[in-house]
Amino acid sequence: MATYTIYKSLEKPVSTERYNVNVANKNCDVIDAELHKLDLKNESQDNLLATKEALNTKADQSLLDAHTDNTAIHVTTSDKDNWNAAKTHADSAHARTDASKAEPSEINGNIILNGIETTVYTHPSGPNPHNISKEDIGLGNVENKNSAAIRDELTKENVIAALGYTPSVTDGGGISYSDSEPDVLSSGMTWIGN
Repeated sequence: MATYTIYKSLEKPVSTERYNVNVANKNCDVIDAELHKLDLKNESQDNLLATKEALNTKADQSLLDAHTDNTAIHVTTSDKDNWNAAKTHADSAHARTDASKAEPSEINGNIILNGIETTVYTHPSGPNPHNISKEDIGLGNVENKNSAAIRDELTKENVIAALGYTPSVTDGGGISYSDSEPDVLSSGMTWIGN
């Protein structure tokens, strides 16, 4: 029966076993992974050494002087003073000074500033403030008619044509048509039954 190495658990077949390529491949994979870890460690150490050497190298004084004397890339004291003056002006001349506490309001479009209801948005008014068309809401094929016009068109013939048949009620509980009933259903509907 095989034994294993102490540190990486590589399989060590006994001398009486036949050669098994799977055991050899498994052991090779473990060895390769460990060698790769060593390579990464050495590379990391090389990078640290290069960084240390670079840090220990003094910069060229002329390059340093050219950098520090470059006023185009550095903020001057005058720039800072101008920026501070602009901020002071914006804070004092344009900012609200009375709003120390803002709270939500129950009224749509309002907030409560320092306990006072304040309108911050007013919704447009009118019959169609957002200019929505019937096409926008999927009613593009619907005719614009009032209810009186629709009732005038509800004749017995139009209802039968729309249904595609003449309704008849045999149980006595619905609409019934006869020649004696009026043609305009809006004024002449007859309910039969309970």
